[in-house]
Amino acid sequence: SYIGSTSTSGDGTYSYTGLAAGSYYLRTYNNQGYIDEVYDNVACPSSSCGSLPTVGTAVTVGAAGLTAGIDFDLAPGGVISGRVTASAGGLGIANARVRVYTVAGSSLGNAYTDSNGDYTFSIGLPSGDYVVLVYQASGFIGEIYNDKVCINARCDRSTGTPVSVTAGTQTTGIDFSLDAGGLVSGRVTKASDGTGVD
Repeated sequence: SYIGSTSTSGDGTYSYTGLAAGSYYLRTYNNQGYIDEVYDNVACPSSSCGSLPTVGTAVTVGAAGLTAGIDFDLAPGGVISGRVTASAGGLGIANARVRVYTVAGSSLGNAYTDSNGDYTFSIGLPSGDYVVLVYQASGFIGEIYNDKVCINARCDRSTGTPVSVTAGTQTTGIDFSLDAGGLVSGRVTKASDGTGVD
């Protein structure tokens, strides 16, 4: 069961209080480009280890006193960046959601485009291949990289072109050019009297 979280201070120290005696798994989350880990030294970027990260080493906590020295040494990860534009006119699309997956299909999180259509996925990634897609771009058809339709992230992710990432570097130019989508409209009414259903 998930217990809770705490944040590091400026010097990287942390503490979590109020634990009952037992065994616990600890992991990090950051958005500063470092590769997250499960204790002790197991790479686990974002949610790739699942909601319960039991792939690490359990930490035993006593009923009283301090369990110290549960440290993490995070390595710099790879970063993916690019631009999302409209295929007609080439203007940037703001607030589009860009999602990154492992090739095996685990979601690693989201980035959002700025007012110019630029994005940076800054969750640190270990070296390897990843699948990148864009969706929730208002009025535009989503895509999986490179240039394949993927509506609202519902597509076969194996059809995407893997993006190769090297830890400690930025993979640039993972761009998307989206076509405008069609619209559906109509009216919903009450069968009894034909008035609109709000």
